[in-house]
Amino acid sequence: MTTATQFATRNDIPHHVRATMIEMLNQQLADAFTLYGLTKQAHWNVKGINFIQLHELFDSLAEGVLEYVDMIAERATALGGYARGTAAMAAQNTTLTDFPEDIVQGKQVVEVLAERYAQFGAST
Repeated sequence: MTTATQFATRNDIPHHVRATMIEMLNQQLADAFTLYGLTKQAHWNVKGINFIQLHELFDSLAEGVLEYVDMIAERATALGGYARGTAAMAAQNTTLTDFPEDIVQGKQVVEVLAERYAQFGAST
């Protein structure tokens, strides 16, 4: 992760504290954006007997994660930071493990997503 860019703000939190907070938020932004992508990957590729239920569940989960992505990015900018929110930035900085391309069956997909959500939870 790069040093936090800071823009002028009326926020009275000391510069060094804001820099640390912006860096932490951008790390969470990378992980949250990646989690969104992982969830959509599951949504698009799940197969099996419970396809429609899992397909709809994963779409709903992805929507919730996307709201969190937006909130994190806006908090970073409210502190005078620059939200590092492109897919390329997220891929470069995420701490989450990618989704294996050979996992498509419902139960296995749920297990992989549960692991990624646990990774995300542990990083916050």
